[in-house]
Amino acid sequence: MPRGRLSPSEKKAQIEAAHRNALAEEEWMARHPKVLEPYAGEYVAIYGHRVIAHGKDGAKVIAEADKVSPHHLFAYLDDWEGDMVL
Repeated sequence: MPRGRLSPSEKKAQIEAAHRNALAEEEWMARHPKVLEPYAGEYVAIYGHRVIAHGKDGAKVIAEADKVSPHHLFAYLDDWEGDMVL
């Protein structure tokens, strides 16, 4: 395998880990709606069970969150009542 390239099994493992992390963040969001209320009507990036970036401009939120980790969960909190758009 050329240097820097992942084998198919390594790629699969990365994808599965990212999926597990996303599910864990979604579950945290569902269990903590009060924490997210201040961000209603905004885009949020969640990583490590906390909001790492938020705002009205999704591109800026992603750019700011990517400085912390490229593995964050990105969502729009549509007038937050526990509803989100991923």
